[in-house]
Amino acid sequence: HFSFINPFTQSRAAELISRGRIKVAPLISRVIPLSASAETIARPAARGEVKVLVVPTNEELEIARQTLEVASPAGARD
Repeated sequence: HFSFINPFTQSRAAELISRGRIKVAPLISRVIPLSASAETIARPAARGEVKVLVVPTNEELEIARQTLEVASPAGARD
């Protein structure tokens, strides 16, 4: 199995997306909360589904922030 990864591809793609030259919105089939991601990954993609965008809810972000605060040693924060 041969694979070629161009080291400039990601930065070039990001540049084209940021300039609006590549439209990514049509590639997003649906948006789900973080809490639904495990279930979504476990199931096969629906017919015609290209990409599923996982967007944490405000509550999920707050839980993650609190978890990181507890896990980080005092003084380790920037």
